[in-house]
Amino acid sequence: MERNRTRKVNYGVIPRILSLIFLFNFGCSSNESEIQEGYDLESIVINYNKDSTKVVSFGFLNEKGQNGEWFFLDESQRIEKIQTFKNGILNGPVTEFLCCQKFSTYTYKNGKLEGEIVYYSKEGYISSKGYFKNGKLNGVWADFYEGVLLSVSEYSEDKKIDLYQNPLSKKVVIGDEFFGCCERN
Repeated sequence: MERNRTRKVNYGVIPRILSLIFLFNFGCSSNESEIQEGYDLESIVINYNKDSTKVVSFGFLNEKGQNGEWFFLDESQRIEKIQTFKNGILNGPVTEFLCCQKFSTYTYKNGKLEGEIVYYSKEGYISSKGYFKNGKLNGVWADFYEGVLLSVSEYSEDKKIDLYQNPLSKKVVIGDEFFGCCERN
């Protein structure tokens, strides 16, 4: 069970919060982060692990729930995910990290996946890219390994049609390039 601490935001606290967001965001990534216009940011909540020794997530709340950007941390206190909410519903960009590297980016619109989704290898190459519409796979999806095209498929309402298959793709498992990347010496 997580423990919540809520603190009302006032103008004296905002610069410290923005500094904290900047440090968290730039601690693992080169993505820029900003508080989004139109989000009612009434109070910040910090969620701790069971024994209150580590932060597991933090973000803003309003009377309807999570609002604006929320940061989720792994056991090592590294950024695991940044999600955007509006009034308690996923609504906006999401960035996931694995081993402090950007692993995927995608967007929610009113709680459903919408638009482009991109997965990255630990070297920063695009490993998969596709599209969602109204929460379902829709459009062209391409898989790559170290920049080499492996396959192209087309989706309509989650139904897949294979368009191209590189013979090399039988030797590669998508996502394997991240296996073991978090191990420490």
